[in-house]
Amino acid sequence: MKIAEFAERFRVKTQFDSCGEWIIPGKPYKAHRPEDRNQIFDHGDDEHFGVSLLLTTARQWRNAAKRLLAVGMTVLQTAIPKALCSLILPTKVRDGPH
Repeated sequence: MKIAEFAERFRVKTQFDSCGEWIIPGKPYKAHRPEDRNQIFDHGDDEHFGVSLLLTTARQWRNAAKRLLAVGMTVLQTAIPKALCSLILPTKVRDGPH
């Protein structure tokens, strides 16, 4: 599944980041650059998506990681104190826990 197909399926908008790649931007909406927002991006192998979360505390990261790992994501990178994390999600998207 490509990022455009994912965006269409979940009815979200896409935009180019500063490198010219398609992303699905998240919050905060008033950020000046796409890199200053949470985002979903194509991991580059047409089999996985990446999620970049810009969190401010370790507690936010633990809570987000718990939910994201429950839906099958894998942690690739974590940097605290800014709590930047990159996760990958197989393109076979499934619904999260209810």
